[in-house]
Amino acid sequence: MTVIKWVIKQQLLPRDILNVFETISLRPYQKKEKGAAPLDIVLQVVVVADAECKDLRLAYLLTGARKTELLTMVWAVIDFGNRTYLLPTKKSGTGLAKTTRHNMSELLCELFRRKLDGRHLELEILDVALLRLWFCADRHNQI
Repeated sequence: MTVIKWVIKQQLLPRDILNVFETISLRPYQKKEKGAAPLDIVLQVVVVADAECKDLRLAYLLTGARKTELLTMVWAVIDFGNRTYLLPTKKSGTGLAKTTRHNMSELLCELFRRKLDGRHLELEILDVALLRLWFCADRHNQI
């Protein structure tokens, strides 16, 4: 029952009032097909991306992790000996933070080793701090 019909039934409006909403018909919901991005667009992005962006996108594909999960990852959660890494997430369905252990493929292990060799640990702490500031500022701008 629409609101207008309910209001008329409750005798809050006269019965002979014109209900302009009766002429509106709703279209049935049509689910849009979500597919992969067109290959030509993906190739354009890959061609212009620098090495850091290519590595980040490769890490997205190999881990299936979200942007924030990868960008806030620290070296302490990566176990090169057992070829595993921990992935903390707040998207567990329960609303609680959850950490899951994942196995690393050879390609992901090599990507992490390359990043570890080329990165100073002091800079990583600075990167995480700047990222947190950026997210706080972004949330503040949305409010």
